Amino acid sequence: MFFQRREFIGIMQTMDRVFAELPKIELHAHLSGSVSQSTLCSLLNEERGVDRSASLPVIENEDTGSLAKCFQLFQVLHSVIKTVEMVERVTIEVIEEFAKDGVIYLELRTTLRPLPTLHAYLEAVLRGLTTAPSVVDGKLDARLLLSIDRARGLDDARETVDLLFEFVQHWPNFILGVELSGNPTVNSLVDYADLLNKVKEQNLHTSVHFAELLGRDEEWLALLERHVPDRIGHAVFLPLPGCVKNSSTSAAALQASALVRKYRIPIEICLTSNVKVGTVPNYEVHHVRSWIESGHPVCICTDDKGLFSCSASGELQILVDRCGIPLKYLSQILIDSVQAAFCSDSKKAQLIEQITSFFVQHPILSTEQRVPVGSSVQPLENLLPNSQ
Repeated sequence: MFFQRREFIGIMQTMDRVFAELPKIELHAHLSGSVSQSTLCSLLNEERGVDRSASLPVIENEDTGSLAKCFQLFQVLHSVIKTVEMVERVTIEVIEEFAKDGVIYLELRTTLRPLPTLHAYLEAVLRGLTTAPSVVDGKLDARLLLSIDRARGLDDARETVDLLFEFVQHWPNFILGVELSGNPTVNSLVDYADLLNKVKEQNLHTSVHFAELLGRDEEWLALLERHVPDRIGHAVFLPLPGCVKNSSTSAAALQASALVRKYRIPIEICLTSNVKVGTVPNYEVHHVRSWIESGHPVCICTDDKGLFSCSASGELQILVDRCGIPLKYLSQILIDSVQAAFCSDSKKAQLIEQITSFFVQHPILSTEQRVPVGSSVQPLENLLPNSQ
Protein backbone atom coordinates (compact mmCIF):
# COMPACT_ATOMS: atom_id res chain seq x y z
CA MET A 1 0.00 0.00 0.00
CA PHE A 2 2.87 2.37 0.86
CA PHE A 3 4.41 1.88 -2.56
CA GLN A 4 1.04 2.29 -4.27
CA ARG A 5 0.47 5.57 -2.41
CA ARG A 6 3.94 6.81 -3.28
CA GLU A 7 3.42 5.85 -6.92
CA PHE A 8 0.04 7.57 -6.89
CA ILE A 9 1.59 10.79 -5.59
CA GLY A 10 4.24 10.52 -8.29
CA ILE A 11 1.58 10.22 -10.97
CA MET A 12 -0.28 13.21 -9.54
CA GLN A 13 2.90 15.28 -9.74
CA THR A 14 3.59 13.99 -13.24
CA MET A 15 0.09 14.95 -14.40
CA ASP A 16 0.43 18.45 -12.97
CA ARG A 17 3.67 18.85 -14.92
CA VAL A 18 2.14 17.40 -18.09
CA PHE A 19 -0.81 19.79 -17.95
CA ALA A 20 1.57 22.70 -17.38
CA GLU A 21 3.75 21.73 -20.34
CA LEU A 22 0.85 20.80 -22.65
CA PRO A 23 0.88 23.09 -25.74
CA LYS A 24 -2.31 25.10 -25.37
CA ILE A 25 -4.44 27.25 -27.66
CA GLU A 26 -6.19 30.31 -26.17
CA LEU A 27 -8.91 31.85 -28.35
CA HIS A 28 -11.09 33.78 -25.89
CA ALA A 29 -9.06 36.12 -23.69
CA HIS A 30 -10.08 39.71 -22.98
CA LEU A 31 -6.98 41.85 -22.51
CA SER A 32 -8.19 43.91 -19.53
CA GLY A 33 -9.72 40.90 -17.79
CA SER A 34 -6.50 38.95 -18.29
CA VAL A 35 -4.34 41.44 -16.37
CA SER A 36 -3.12 39.56 -13.30
CA GLN A 37 -3.65 40.85 -9.81
CA SER A 38 0.13 40.99 -9.31
CA THR A 39 0.47 43.29 -12.33
CA LEU A 40 -2.39 45.42 -11.06
CA CYS A 41 -0.81 45.74 -7.61
CA SER A 42 2.51 46.66 -9.20
CA LEU A 43 0.89 49.38 -11.27
CA LEU A 44 -0.92 50.72 -8.23
CA ASN A 45 2.29 50.94 -6.26
CA GLU A 46 3.99 52.83 -9.07
CA GLU A 47 1.17 55.17 -10.03
CA ARG A 48 0.66 58.50 -8.36
CA GLY A 49 -2.74 60.06 -7.98
CA VAL A 50 -4.54 56.74 -7.52
CA ASP A 51 -6.35 55.99 -4.27
CA ARG A 52 -4.53 52.82 -3.23
CA SER A 53 -6.47 52.61 0.03
CA ALA A 54 -9.67 52.10 -1.97
CA SER A 55 -8.20 49.95 -4.74
CA LEU A 56 -6.05 47.43 -2.86
CA PRO A 57 -8.92 45.93 -0.80
CA VAL A 58 -10.78 45.23 -4.05
CA ILE A 59 -7.76 43.43 -5.53
CA GLU A 60 -6.97 41.47 -2.36
CA ASN A 61 -10.59 40.50 -1.68
CA GLU A 62 -10.84 36.69 -1.66
CA ASP A 63 -14.27 36.81 -3.32
CA THR A 64 -12.50 36.30 -6.62
CA GLY A 65 -14.70 36.05 -9.66
CA SER A 66 -18.03 37.20 -8.29
CA LEU A 67 -19.87 39.59 -10.57
CA ALA A 68 -19.63 42.37 -8.00
CA LYS A 69 -15.87 41.99 -7.76
CA CYS A 70 -15.52 41.83 -11.53
CA PHE A 71 -17.16 45.23 -11.91
CA GLN A 72 -15.02 46.63 -9.08
CA LEU A 73 -11.83 45.28 -10.63
CA PHE A 74 -12.70 46.75 -14.02
CA GLN A 75 -13.12 50.13 -12.35
CA VAL A 76 -9.69 49.76 -10.75
CA LEU A 77 -8.15 48.66 -14.06
CA HIS A 78 -9.53 51.65 -15.92
CA SER A 79 -8.40 54.03 -13.19
CA VAL A 80 -4.85 52.68 -13.27
CA ILE A 81 -4.27 51.83 -16.95
CA LYS A 82 -4.56 55.32 -18.34
CA THR A 83 -1.52 55.82 -20.58
CA VAL A 84 -0.35 54.13 -23.76
CA GLU A 85 2.82 53.08 -21.96
CA MET A 86 0.74 51.17 -19.41
CA VAL A 87 -1.36 49.61 -22.18
CA GLU A 88 1.77 48.35 -23.91
CA ARG A 89 3.19 47.07 -20.63
CA VAL A 90 0.10 45.11 -19.56
CA THR A 91 -0.20 43.64 -23.06
CA ILE A 92 3.34 42.30 -22.80
CA GLU A 93 2.84 40.99 -19.27
CA VAL A 94 -0.40 39.22 -20.18
CA ILE A 95 1.30 37.55 -23.15
CA GLU A 96 4.26 36.48 -21.03
CA GLU A 97 1.96 34.96 -18.40
CA PHE A 98 0.14 32.96 -21.06
CA ALA A 99 3.48 31.80 -22.48
CA LYS A 100 4.63 30.71 -19.02
CA ASP A 101 1.42 28.69 -18.77
CA GLY A 102 2.25 26.75 -21.93
CA VAL A 103 0.07 28.65 -24.41
CA ILE A 104 1.63 28.50 -27.88
CA TYR A 105 -1.07 30.42 -29.78
CA LEU A 106 -3.05 33.32 -28.34
CA GLU A 107 -5.84 35.48 -29.71
CA LEU A 108 -6.30 38.48 -27.42
CA ARG A 109 -9.36 40.69 -27.73
CA THR A 110 -9.74 44.26 -26.56
CA THR A 111 -12.23 47.11 -26.59
CA LEU A 112 -10.61 50.30 -27.86
CA ARG A 113 -10.26 53.16 -25.37
CA PRO A 114 -9.42 56.83 -26.04
CA LEU A 115 -5.96 56.88 -24.42
CA PRO A 116 -5.73 59.62 -25.56
CA THR A 117 -7.18 58.40 -28.87
CA LEU A 118 -8.44 55.06 -30.16
CA HIS A 119 -5.56 55.05 -32.66
CA ALA A 120 -2.99 55.50 -29.92
CA TYR A 121 -4.54 52.76 -27.80
CA LEU A 122 -4.55 50.26 -30.66
CA GLU A 123 -0.98 51.13 -31.60
CA ALA A 124 0.11 50.52 -27.99
CA VAL A 125 -1.57 47.11 -27.90
CA LEU A 126 0.08 46.15 -31.19
CA ARG A 127 3.48 47.27 -29.94
CA GLY A 128 3.06 45.05 -26.91
CA LEU A 129 1.77 42.21 -29.06
CA THR A 130 4.76 42.28 -31.38
CA THR A 131 7.57 43.04 -28.90
CA ALA A 132 6.70 40.65 -26.07
CA PRO A 133 9.80 38.47 -25.50
CA SER A 134 7.92 35.20 -26.00
CA VAL A 135 6.59 36.43 -29.34
CA VAL A 136 10.00 37.64 -30.48
CA ASP A 137 11.58 34.32 -29.43
CA GLY A 138 8.93 32.31 -31.27
CA LYS A 139 7.67 30.65 -28.10
CA LEU A 140 4.13 31.97 -28.62
CA ASP A 141 2.16 33.41 -31.52
CA ALA A 142 -0.06 36.31 -30.45
CA ARG A 143 -2.84 37.84 -32.55
CA LEU A 144 -5.60 40.39 -31.95
CA LEU A 145 -9.35 40.76 -32.32
CA LEU A 146 -11.02 44.15 -31.87
CA SER A 147 -14.00 44.04 -29.55
CA ILE A 148 -17.36 45.54 -30.40
CA ASP A 149 -19.33 46.36 -27.27
CA ARG A 150 -23.00 45.83 -28.07
CA ALA A 151 -23.96 48.19 -25.25
CA ARG A 152 -22.20 51.13 -26.93
CA GLY A 153 -24.36 51.06 -30.02
CA LEU A 154 -23.83 50.93 -33.76
CA ASP A 155 -21.96 54.21 -34.19
CA ASP A 156 -19.23 53.02 -31.84
CA ALA A 157 -19.18 49.64 -33.58
CA ARG A 158 -18.77 51.26 -37.00
CA GLU A 159 -15.84 53.29 -35.70
CA THR A 160 -14.18 50.10 -34.46
CA VAL A 161 -14.69 48.37 -37.81
CA ASP A 162 -13.33 51.41 -39.67
CA LEU A 163 -10.20 51.25 -37.53
CA LEU A 164 -9.99 47.51 -38.15
CA PHE A 165 -9.97 48.05 -41.91
CA GLU A 166 -7.39 50.83 -41.58
CA PHE A 167 -4.97 48.96 -39.32
CA VAL A 168 -5.23 45.57 -41.00
CA GLN A 169 -3.57 47.10 -44.05
CA HIS A 170 -0.41 47.58 -41.98
CA TRP A 171 -0.78 44.64 -39.55
CA PRO A 172 -2.34 41.85 -41.67
CA ASN A 173 -0.62 39.06 -39.77
CA PHE A 174 -1.65 40.31 -36.35
CA ILE A 175 -5.18 41.76 -36.58
CA LEU A 176 -7.63 39.01 -37.49
CA GLY A 177 -11.14 40.45 -37.11
CA VAL A 178 -13.69 41.41 -34.48
CA GLU A 179 -15.59 39.89 -31.61
CA LEU A 180 -19.02 41.05 -30.47
CA SER A 181 -19.55 41.07 -26.72
CA GLY A 182 -20.78 43.33 -23.93
CA ASN A 183 -23.86 43.43 -21.73
CA PRO A 184 -26.24 40.84 -23.23
CA THR A 185 -29.29 42.69 -21.90
CA VAL A 186 -28.55 45.79 -23.99
CA ASN A 187 -29.46 46.07 -27.68
CA SER A 188 -29.71 43.03 -29.94
CA LEU A 189 -27.13 40.87 -31.69
CA VAL A 190 -29.17 41.29 -34.85
CA ASP A 191 -28.39 45.02 -34.89
CA TYR A 192 -24.79 44.13 -35.70
CA ALA A 193 -25.36 41.44 -38.33
CA ASP A 194 -24.77 43.66 -41.36
CA LEU A 195 -21.60 45.10 -39.85
CA LEU A 196 -20.29 41.62 -39.05
CA ASN A 197 -21.01 40.55 -42.62
CA LYS A 198 -19.02 43.55 -43.81
CA VAL A 199 -16.05 42.29 -41.78
CA LYS A 200 -16.27 38.80 -43.31
CA GLU A 201 -16.52 40.28 -46.80
CA GLN A 202 -12.98 41.57 -46.25
CA ASN A 203 -11.78 38.02 -45.49
CA LEU A 204 -11.58 38.82 -41.79
CA HIS A 205 -13.16 36.86 -38.96
CA THR A 206 -15.95 37.21 -36.41
CA SER A 207 -16.67 35.75 -33.00
CA VAL A 208 -19.88 36.46 -31.08
CA HIS A 209 -20.78 36.07 -27.41
CA PHE A 210 -23.87 33.92 -27.81
CA ALA A 211 -26.76 32.50 -25.77
CA GLU A 212 -25.58 34.09 -22.53
CA LEU A 213 -29.10 34.74 -21.22
CA LEU A 214 -32.33 32.80 -21.17
CA GLY A 215 -35.26 34.20 -23.08
CA ARG A 216 -33.29 35.65 -26.00
CA ASP A 217 -33.78 32.65 -28.29
CA GLU A 218 -35.48 34.63 -31.07
CA GLU A 219 -32.44 36.91 -31.09
CA TRP A 220 -30.05 33.94 -31.42
CA LEU A 221 -31.95 32.52 -34.36
CA ALA A 222 -32.35 35.88 -36.08
CA LEU A 223 -28.61 36.52 -35.92
CA LEU A 224 -27.70 33.11 -37.34
CA GLU A 225 -30.17 33.62 -40.18
CA ARG A 226 -28.38 36.85 -41.13
CA HIS A 227 -24.78 36.16 -40.11
CA VAL A 228 -22.83 32.97 -39.43
CA PRO A 229 -19.99 33.75 -37.00
CA ASP A 230 -16.71 31.89 -37.33
CA ARG A 231 -16.93 31.09 -33.60
CA ILE A 232 -19.36 31.70 -30.76
CA GLY A 233 -18.55 32.31 -27.12
CA HIS A 234 -20.09 30.66 -24.05
CA ALA A 235 -23.40 29.38 -25.57
CA VAL A 236 -24.49 28.55 -22.03
CA PHE A 237 -28.21 28.46 -22.74
CA LEU A 238 -28.12 27.04 -26.25
CA PRO A 239 -30.07 23.74 -26.33
CA LEU A 240 -27.72 20.79 -26.19
CA PRO A 241 -27.39 18.19 -28.96
CA GLY A 242 -30.30 15.78 -28.72
CA CYS A 243 -32.54 18.24 -26.90
CA VAL A 244 -36.22 18.20 -27.93
CA LYS A 245 -38.92 20.83 -27.72
CA ASN A 246 -40.64 21.10 -24.35
CA SER A 247 -42.21 23.72 -22.12
CA SER A 248 -38.83 25.29 -21.35
CA THR A 249 -37.21 25.01 -24.79
CA SER A 250 -38.64 27.02 -27.66
CA ALA A 251 -38.65 26.15 -31.33
CA ALA A 252 -36.43 29.18 -32.01
CA ALA A 253 -33.82 27.98 -29.53
CA LEU A 254 -33.80 24.51 -31.08
CA GLN A 255 -33.46 25.97 -34.56
CA ALA A 256 -30.55 28.14 -33.41
CA SER A 257 -28.85 25.10 -31.90
CA ALA A 258 -29.45 23.14 -35.10
CA LEU A 259 -27.81 25.89 -37.16
CA VAL A 260 -24.78 25.97 -34.86
CA ARG A 261 -24.42 22.22 -35.40
CA LYS A 262 -25.15 22.42 -39.13
CA TYR A 263 -22.42 25.01 -39.69
CA ARG A 264 -20.19 23.37 -37.06
CA ILE A 265 -19.51 26.72 -35.45
CA PRO A 266 -16.82 26.14 -32.80
CA ILE A 267 -17.84 27.09 -29.26
CA GLU A 268 -15.42 28.99 -27.03
CA ILE A 269 -15.97 27.40 -23.61
CA CYS A 270 -14.92 29.29 -20.46
CA LEU A 271 -15.48 26.91 -17.54
CA THR A 272 -14.37 28.95 -14.53
CA SER A 273 -15.96 32.11 -15.89
CA ASN A 274 -19.33 30.38 -16.32
CA VAL A 275 -19.30 28.88 -12.83
CA LYS A 276 -18.03 31.97 -11.00
CA VAL A 277 -20.43 34.31 -12.77
CA GLY A 278 -23.23 31.86 -11.99
CA THR A 279 -24.57 31.06 -15.46
CA VAL A 280 -23.65 27.41 -14.76
CA PRO A 281 -24.20 26.04 -11.22
CA ASN A 282 -21.11 23.82 -11.13
CA TYR A 283 -18.53 22.12 -13.33
CA GLU A 284 -20.16 18.70 -13.05
CA VAL A 285 -23.23 19.82 -15.02
CA HIS A 286 -21.43 22.10 -17.46
CA HIS A 287 -22.74 21.97 -21.03
CA VAL A 288 -19.24 21.37 -22.42
CA ARG A 289 -19.59 17.63 -21.86
CA SER A 290 -22.60 17.24 -24.14
CA TRP A 291 -20.99 19.22 -26.94
CA ILE A 292 -17.76 17.23 -26.76
CA GLU A 293 -19.56 13.89 -26.65
CA SER A 294 -21.58 14.90 -29.72
CA GLY A 295 -18.36 15.55 -31.64
CA HIS A 296 -18.94 19.29 -31.94
CA PRO A 297 -15.76 21.44 -31.96
CA VAL A 298 -15.09 23.32 -28.73
CA CYS A 299 -12.18 25.44 -27.54
CA ILE A 300 -11.33 25.59 -23.82
CA CYS A 301 -10.55 29.19 -22.90
CA THR A 302 -9.94 31.42 -19.87
CA ASP A 303 -12.12 34.46 -20.73
CA ASP A 304 -10.64 36.73 -18.03
CA LYS A 305 -7.79 34.93 -16.27
CA GLY A 306 -7.03 37.92 -14.05
CA LEU A 307 -10.58 38.52 -12.92
CA PHE A 308 -11.35 34.85 -12.34
CA SER A 309 -7.92 33.75 -11.10
CA CYS A 310 -7.75 30.92 -13.62
CA SER A 311 -5.24 29.62 -16.15
CA ALA A 312 -5.22 27.75 -19.44
CA SER A 313 -3.64 24.73 -17.73
CA GLY A 314 -6.15 24.87 -14.92
CA GLU A 315 -9.13 25.00 -17.28
CA LEU A 316 -8.01 21.79 -18.99
CA GLN A 317 -7.51 20.10 -15.63
CA ILE A 318 -11.01 21.14 -14.59
CA LEU A 319 -12.33 19.76 -17.87
CA VAL A 320 -10.86 16.36 -16.97
CA ASP A 321 -11.23 16.33 -13.19
CA ARG A 322 -14.62 18.00 -12.77
CA CYS A 323 -16.44 17.83 -16.10
CA GLY A 324 -15.67 14.15 -16.62
CA ILE A 325 -13.91 14.35 -19.97
CA PRO A 326 -11.45 11.49 -20.64
CA LEU A 327 -7.81 12.38 -21.12
CA LYS A 328 -7.88 10.86 -24.60
CA TYR A 329 -10.18 13.68 -25.75
CA LEU A 330 -7.62 16.41 -25.06
CA SER A 331 -5.68 15.92 -28.28
CA GLN A 332 -8.76 16.33 -30.47
CA ILE A 333 -9.99 19.30 -28.43
CA LEU A 334 -6.68 21.09 -28.95
CA ILE A 335 -6.60 20.21 -32.65
CA ASP A 336 -10.19 21.48 -33.00
CA SER A 337 -9.04 24.67 -31.28
CA VAL A 338 -6.27 25.08 -33.83
CA GLN A 339 -8.73 24.53 -36.68
CA ALA A 340 -11.00 27.17 -35.11
CA ALA A 341 -8.17 29.71 -34.87
CA PHE A 342 -8.14 32.64 -37.27
CA CYS A 343 -4.52 32.18 -38.38
CA SER A 344 -3.25 30.87 -41.72
CA ASP A 345 -3.40 27.22 -42.76
CA SER A 346 0.40 27.00 -42.66
CA LYS A 347 0.44 28.23 -39.06
CA LYS A 348 -2.30 25.75 -38.17
CA ALA A 349 -0.22 22.92 -39.61
CA GLN A 350 2.74 23.97 -37.43
CA LEU A 351 0.58 24.14 -34.30
CA ILE A 352 -1.02 20.75 -34.96
CA GLU A 353 2.40 19.18 -35.48
CA GLN A 354 3.57 20.62 -32.16
CA ILE A 355 0.50 19.33 -30.32
CA THR A 356 0.60 15.90 -31.95
CA SER A 357 4.27 15.49 -31.11
CA PHE A 358 3.59 16.27 -27.45
CA PHE A 359 0.89 13.61 -27.21
CA VAL A 360 3.16 11.03 -28.84
CA GLN A 361 5.77 11.79 -26.18
CA HIS A 362 3.20 11.56 -23.35
CA PRO A 363 1.17 8.34 -23.85
CA ILE A 364 -0.45 8.79 -20.43
CA LEU A 365 -2.69 11.35 -22.17
CA SER A 366 -4.08 8.67 -24.48
CA THR A 367 -5.76 6.68 -21.72
CA GLU A 368 -9.32 5.51 -22.29
CA GLN A 369 -10.10 6.31 -18.66
CA ARG A 370 -13.18 8.45 -18.22
CA VAL A 371 -12.99 10.70 -15.22
CA PRO A 372 -15.97 10.14 -12.90
CA VAL A 373 -17.96 13.33 -12.49
CA GLY A 374 -17.20 14.98 -9.17
CA SER A 375 -13.92 13.15 -8.63
CA SER A 376 -10.48 14.67 -9.08
CA VAL A 377 -8.60 11.67 -7.66
CA GLN A 378 -10.14 8.46 -8.98
CA PRO A 379 -8.98 8.71 -12.62
CA LEU A 380 -5.30 8.90 -11.71
CA GLU A 381 -5.69 6.19 -9.11
CA ASN A 382 -7.16 3.95 -11.77
CA LEU A 383 -3.98 4.34 -13.79
CA LEU A 384 -1.99 2.59 -11.06
CA PRO A 385 -1.19 -1.09 -11.48
CA ASN A 386 -2.83 -3.41 -8.91
CA SER A 387 -4.62 -0.51 -7.28
CA GLN A 388 -7.49 -2.64 -6.02
